[in-house]
Amino acid sequence: MPVAAAAELTLGLKSSLTLEPLPLADYEKAIGEAQRRGVMGGGIYDSLHATFARRKGAKRIITRNPSHFAHAAPDIEILTP
Repeated sequence: MPVAAAAELTLGLKSSLTLEPLPLADYEKAIGEAQRRGVMGGGIYDSLHATFARRKGAKRIITRNPSHFAHAAPDIEILTP
């Protein structure tokens, strides 16, 4: 997806989103889980998303990049739109 289109779609969601700061504990947990699962590089962000999703009780993640969550969230159902 072109960057401009992604930015427009993302910024267009702000009226229907609730933002919540991530506590340091989520970062610590995500880094530890990423290390145990062999997640490297930018995959730490997927690990952080998965950690937050677990804490919020999410049963599934919807993403256009399901392979990104293969190592970070093997315990969560990954769907594509």
